[in-house]
Amino acid sequence: MGHTVSTTRNIGLDIAKGILILLMVVGHSGAPAWLVNMIYTFHMPCFFIISGLLFSEKYLSSVKTFYKKRIKSLWWPFVKWTWIFLFFHNIFYASGIYSDSYTLKEMLYKSFTTLLMLHNEQLIGGFWFIRSLFIASIFSVTYFKLFGFSIKSSLIGIVLLLATAEILCILNLKIYYINSFNLLACAYFLTGALFRLINFKEIKYKKFICAISVLLLGLSLLDEKREMLELNDKILLPYFFQSIIISFSFLTLIEIYKGKEWTKFFYYLGDKTLDILIIHFIAFRLVSVIKIEALGLDYDHMKDFPVIESQNEYFWVLYVVVALLVALAFSGSKKYLGIWYHKVWEQFKAKKNEVTT
Repeated sequence: MGHTVSTTRNIGLDIAKGILILLMVVGHSGAPAWLVNMIYTFHMPCFFIISGLLFSEKYLSSVKTFYKKRIKSLWWPFVKWTWIFLFFHNIFYASGIYSDSYTLKEMLYKSFTTLLMLHNEQLIGGFWFIRSLFIASIFSVTYFKLFGFSIKSSLIGIVLLLATAEILCILNLKIYYINSFNLLACAYFLTGALFRLINFKEIKYKKFICAISVLLLGLSLLDEKREMLELNDKILLPYFFQSIIISFSFLTLIEIYKGKEWTKFFYYLGDKTLDILIIHFIAFRLVSVIKIEALGLDYDHMKDFPVIESQNEYFWVLYVVVALLVALAFSGSKKYLGIWYHKVWEQFKAKKNEVTT
């Protein structure tokens, strides 16, 4: 089947996810351009790489089980939360957050396309990541099942995916799920699996690679923002290799410092990535209200997405802080509601059993 790899859970990857989700919020907050440019060089690709690093050969003995797990952990949250935000769409419109409303026919159509992961509500626009991760996961386990979980198969798959993504960019083609950024997501996932197979922690010349990463981050300050969703044929391959090098350096540094006290906060965030992804855009609206009142702006700016960009030199920090606090409160309330629901359900089942006996 290929190489034997460690199955031990690496808390460094959870810390890395916590830092990356914070960077995602910062990237959406209207932060200074130089900071956003640096973040976008690697933060979303690194998420896919981490998912590939967490891929285990054991899944190949039960591919159906893997499919079911991904449906439960990725497809269902996408559908459930998109439906919830879709239900509230017209309420958000009436509140001045959206610029358009949906008819009943549009709601029904979008509800159906949500099942196919083809509809995105603006306030959970980051869910494109969940869709792409679902596609990358299903593709990768199928690919490894057919061609083996090995260094060679990973490299061949990465090359073929990049070549296809480049062709699609040149032809400017997007065919439902087959588009350049979904293919890139698959390539990043396979790269993460490749890192796992060769045990990236034992790769030599780490200091040299980290130095190259610093140089690449520095060069990003001189260029326009490049992001995974908006690449063309001229920058797709440079972006891919740049993001791989920086992600490798980032994960290496996390391995070095993961025992430090300050990493506990990011470890905690790393367990809340979905909740932060769900809630941070709507939490931004709370800061937009404060900003409108403080600066005497027109309330029509509530429609500005993701934040009100004007006079944002310092407000972006407030956007980030409030988004994290609201998301963590949201996550905590979900947990306690879940505990309460479980207790109520258990009591209901116990009483039902008493009646039947």
